[in-house]
Amino acid sequence: MDQHSPTQSVLFPDEFKKPVVARFDTDLSSSDAGAILVHSKDQRLGLISSLARCLSDHRDVRRSRFTQEDILRQRILDIACGYEDGNDATALRVDPVMKICASRSPSSTEHLASQPTVSRFENSVTMDELAAMQTCPAKSVLRSCRSRYGKSCQRVVIDLDPTDDPTYGAQQLSLFNGHYKKPLRPSNDGIRFLR
Repeated sequence: MDQHSPTQSVLFPDEFKKPVVARFDTDLSSSDAGAILVHSKDQRLGLISSLARCLSDHRDVRRSRFTQEDILRQRILDIACGYEDGNDATALRVDPVMKICASRSPSSTEHLASQPTVSRFENSVTMDELAAMQTCPAKSVLRSCRSRYGKSCQRVVIDLDPTDDPTYGAQQLSLFNGHYKKPLRPSNDGIRFLR
């Protein structure tokens, strides 16, 4: 870096011990630096680790290069960065930021899980494991509230807003609202309401 390049040491002072420096002239670059913040927050909360403990691993450990937690972390960070398709894992497995989040050196030749590995992982999760995983975020919120407020915290209300987002026009399945499991009826102005 030359003398005219500013070091952004004031960015994220609670997250990192070293100053954050942005450079765009290196071979090891990524457009997904936000994953570092998600990973940092998860390191504090331990949410991905608690989700991984709900999973059972039936693979042959001698042939497995990645733990269930490794693949789960990779998949969650991919989704958090906007890569909801599992086939994006092929390109992201060499991304330096994703490697940092997986506790690997960004210049390492040891890449992350490939798309087939990620797909096998996603298809191996059972309904019972998914049900167990549903309680992890709620338990994390309860732990946080108990550590903050102590025994004075008797009840925590988690208010989820299932906002109904109706469709307009002749879009496919626009006559059915999956949340309420009821068909919608059109009004005079074209907006659809629940029956």
